[in-house]
Amino acid sequence: MSRMKLYKQVLEDAQNLNDSLIELLNFMNNDHPVEEVASEIHPVSFEAIQVFLAEKSRQGFTTEIRSLIRQFGSNKLSELEPKVYPELWKAVEALAHED
Repeated sequence: MSRMKLYKQVLEDAQNLNDSLIELLNFMNNDHPVEEVASEIHPVSFEAIQVFLAEKSRQGFTTEIRSLIRQFGSNKLSELEPKVYPELWKAVEALAHED
C-alpha cells in the first residue's frame, strides 16, 4: 500500500473518530448514558493500527508490541481479529505512558 493511500486511510479514520467523539459529547451533554453510544463508535482499521504500531516501534517499543500481539492471539498483526484492534491500541498507548 502506498504511503499516500495509508495517509488517506489514517485521515479518514481520524475523521471518523472525530465524528464519533462529537456524537458522544452531544449524548453526554443531553444526559444520555455512554452505553447508548458505545455501539456507534467506529472500529479501528487495519491500516490505522499498522501506522500507529509502526510509529511506536520506531520509538523503541518493538519488543513490547510483538509481545502484545502474541498476547492477543497471533504472531502477526495481519492475523489478529479486527475486533481486538481497539484493545491492542490502548495497550500500546499504555506502554508509551509507562516511561
